[in-house]
Amino acid sequence: MVEPRELGIVVPKEVRRDRHREHAVRAITETALKRGLLDLTGHEDPYLRSATDVLSPVMTCMRSHGARKGLGEYHTPAPLAEALSEMVVQQNLATLNLHLLPPKKGMHLHDPCAGSGGLLRATAQHIREHGADPKDFQWSMVDIDPIAAACAAVNSIVWELGPRVTVACADSLANPRAVEDAMKEARAVFEHRDEVFGKASVIAGVRKMQRLLESVAA
Repeated sequence: MVEPRELGIVVPKEVRRDRHREHAVRAITETALKRGLLDLTGHEDPYLRSATDVLSPVMTCMRSHGARKGLGEYHTPAPLAEALSEMVVQQNLATLNLHLLPPKKGMHLHDPCAGSGGLLRATAQHIREHGADPKDFQWSMVDIDPIAAACAAVNSIVWELGPRVTVACADSLANPRAVEDAMKEARAVFEHRDEVFGKASVIAGVRKMQRLLESVAA
């Protein structure tokens, strides 16, 4: 393969950076697949699929210590997250006197500094162990880091937390209503989507009618 520079072609720095990103993404993807990523995230059983958070260590490895310190980003180790979540679930079970019944459906579980969602992953696992389904609960996560918030959103799908999940990218200390604001924004987006789809359906119907009339007239 002939390199562009061998032909006297000057490749802009932006293109070179993009190629470096492409190589990096390809290398990471190939490594993840060879190391069994799909065995961890692609299992048909959501309990087994939620056994670990693969994105948390990836984010940790990709950032320097200074960057993590600047963001105040310290991910809770999985064993500690599981111990904490078990305490929370057990406390709720005792408070609600639900030792023989599943946890109350619709309960809201929230993490104001969620990272990639490790604590809620462990909580969902304990809920499954008590015979309940995480889809019957409401989940919300907030993190100031956009990448962490994006990872939390992806994980909520991988872990099958259900349709009532809200992930907000905000400073939960500066904005304690971050989840409510995210919900409001999401509703506005959905309303706009429905409006656009509704108009598109009307336009499609009108055009179909026009074609029918034209075919009859012809």
